[in-house]
Amino acid sequence: MYPSLSIIIPTLNEAKIINCLFDSISKQTFRDFEVIVVDGGSKDNTVKKIKSYAKKIPAIKIIVDRKRSIGRARNIGAANAKGNYLLFLDADVVFDRNFLKDCLAEFEERYLEIATCYITPLSPKLIDHVLHEAANAALKRLQYISPTSGGFCIFITKRMHNRINGFDARLKMAEDINYVERASRLAKFRVLKSCRIKISVRRLEKEGRAKLVLKYLYVPLYRAFVGEVTKPIFKYDFGNHDIHKKIDLKDLFIKLEKNFMAENKKQIGRFRKILEQINKL
Repeated sequence: MYPSLSIIIPTLNEAKIINCLFDSISKQTFRDFEVIVVDGGSKDNTVKKIKSYAKKIPAIKIIVDRKRSIGRARNIGAANAKGNYLLFLDADVVFDRNFLKDCLAEFEERYLEIATCYITPLSPKLIDHVLHEAANAALKRLQYISPTSGGFCIFITKRMHNRINGFDARLKMAEDINYVERASRLAKFRVLKSCRIKISVRRLEKEGRAKLVLKYLYVPLYRAFVGEVTKPIFKYDFGNHDIHKKIDLKDLFIKLEKNFMAENKKQIGRFRKILEQINKL
């Protein structure tokens, strides 16, 4: 008999933190699930550590795909999933023992086809809690007008995943936001109220809070003025979080302006001609 829920987790060099997530999964009161890990060819002990949970979580499947595209990895996981519900998770999250039970109950009670949940940082620092509560406030308001979610936690029916043809594997960033936007045009999206997920602040620690927040603000601007992120616009690692390139934020916004001018040259030319005609009046 097939499980009702398939949990899909992309991994790459996550040996330092993967135990926390699998400890959370192994302690769940809801047990009708399978776990599908799509590993990007980890060079550490990620796969070995996951295999050590075989007794606690009998239904674990590990697929190795060295393309190292997070959208592609999620699609591979979904293609191998047997559950009617899919749950996409990042490798650095944790949750309490009733998380799956409470989330699925609310998901079904509200007749949802796609959802996310609120977040809590795994950090004692006040600034991290302020930043994450600001993100929660944005999630709460945007769910009604412009639904969005990060890949840390996305619940969706397999039917809806297939209907939108999964994640756009061409995208270098914001593939999760693009996925939620497309699904929410066809089905009801909401932020679940009954559960929260705890997420790592390792990116904030490595890159610096101000820089990372500005990166997150830069991406929607790029998408709004240029289009989907189909080529790298700055370094943003999938796995191997110990290596980061220093980013000149001023250079980022200069690059955005140049890309906008290049991509919209014709439209800008037409706009200037209209302005010239107006000035002659």
